[in-house]
Amino acid sequence: MRLRPSYRTGSFEIFTYPHHSRAARVAGAICRWRVEGLCVLTLTVAWVWIAYQIPESWPSWTVPVILVAVIVVIALVPVSRRFVIRRVWCVFSRHRVRKCFVQSWVMTHEGTTTTQLAKRSPF
Repeated sequence: MRLRPSYRTGSFEIFTYPHHSRAARVAGAICRWRVEGLCVLTLTVAWVWIAYQIPESWPSWTVPVILVAVIVVIALVPVSRRFVIRRVWCVFSRHRVRKCFVQSWVMTHEGTTTTQLAKRSPF
């Protein structure tokens, strides 16, 4: 029985070729875009919740005005503005680091790049 060289590091692999598995690619995309998805989901839920709370006699443009007003208040208060800006830079940096790893062909435990694994695969 031949073990993979990664057994020395104590790590284990669920997918040998994750870039060939549709489930692994979808899970990776969800993991990478979780913050952006959570922001969109939060805004959508806030929109629907506010729409159900206001009286129907009010104009239809009330909901977006309320959401914009909340965003402006967050941007004007220094503590919340700093928190949001720092959070945005963290997410932006994470995307940049991942892109750098992908483009610079960061090596696996076996010493191969993801591009070499893709060429070597029988699929």
